[in-house]
Amino acid sequence: MSSSKGRTAAGVLSEWLRLRMPLDRLSYEHLKQKDVPRHPMSWAYFLGGLTLCALAVQVATGPLLMLYYQPSTAFAHESVRFIESVVPGGSLVRNMHAWSANAMIVFLFMHASTVGATRAYRNPRELTWLTGVVLLVCTLAMAFSGYLLPWSTLSVYATRVGTEILQVSTDFMPYPLSEAGALAATLLAGSQGVGQATLTRFYALHVVFLPLLILAAVGAHLLLIQLHGMSMPLRLRDKGLEQAAERFFPGFFLKECGVWLIFLGSLAILSVLLPYDCLLPYTLAGAFDPLAPAPAGIKPEWYFYFLYYPLEMLPRAAAISATFAFFVALAAAPWLLRWLPSLWGASFENSKFPTVAAIAVSVFVLLLTLFGSELVRLVRGLP
Repeated sequence: MSSSKGRTAAGVLSEWLRLRMPLDRLSYEHLKQKDVPRHPMSWAYFLGGLTLCALAVQVATGPLLMLYYQPSTAFAHESVRFIESVVPGGSLVRNMHAWSANAMIVFLFMHASTVGATRAYRNPRELTWLTGVVLLVCTLAMAFSGYLLPWSTLSVYATRVGTEILQVSTDFMPYPLSEAGALAATLLAGSQGVGQATLTRFYALHVVFLPLLILAAVGAHLLLIQLHGMSMPLRLRDKGLEQAAERFFPGFFLKECGVWLIFLGSLAILSVLLPYDCLLPYTLAGAFDPLAPAPAGIKPEWYFYFLYYPLEMLPRAAAISATFAFFVALAAAPWLLRWLPSLWGASFENSKFPTVAAIAVSVFVLLLTLFGSELVRLVRGLP
């Protein structure tokens, strides 16, 4: 009997995977017939492509920087300055690399927000959402690892803040789980502090391991999009607009190429007129001096504010637990948001809760990113 149940469970899992990964559809004819729905939020379909375009800039500029960059605490900062001031076109390449990394994170967050708001993760696109979450986490890790490489005052101290947070992240848990954070921080940093071992490991993560993970996640994500096509928002589908669509090729493809060209042109202009480091005081953008006192007010880059400021407002155990819960809930969103409305007798299709929840999370992240320091002062009762 148990064997029969096992075969039944295996059959259910096989059917579930077959519906979400219909590899039998993968053919030239299927790809040629891909449609893009027309509706008031059709602009959101460009966000995934813009994220991919920003990644392509990273892939193109990264190897060029590697030709001159030296992953050594003694020469890393000087090699970055050499790239910017001596190498022909080096300043443009380095600034395009830095600005496109920030743009990729912006587009990725916007893409996730619109996918959540339009419920594009619903059956059979759950695995598409999961690969997107993997891509988001890997991109944040990529940004964190790359931030240290210039070996500036700000990058070293910001990395030190990040590794210290990781080190104490599990202190409130029972043994042996309480040691997990310290072990992870030691494995990441390679030592008790931020030094040459840390730079070497971050460089390896940034140029080898994380790019391979990101490219694998992007490949799986694009494959699933090709298999299932682009999703129509439920409220528009119910109005009978599912028939309003245009062919991806050549119509939408040409539009997307135009959007990419606008982005690349804007990125090049921004990189020439506004070098990335010019927004920082020289004391923070200068080479790290281990003998100098730590500057006041050091904090991570803006894309980590939504994780950093809760640590400033809440007890550490509560903030770290909430962070873990956030990423678990993010990965489980397709199932969690389908189940939750049933608690009050509503269905996923008719309830506004999944859309409201996605918008609320997006607004919360935006508020922490833009006004996090003000919120900290407000919660602490500071002037």
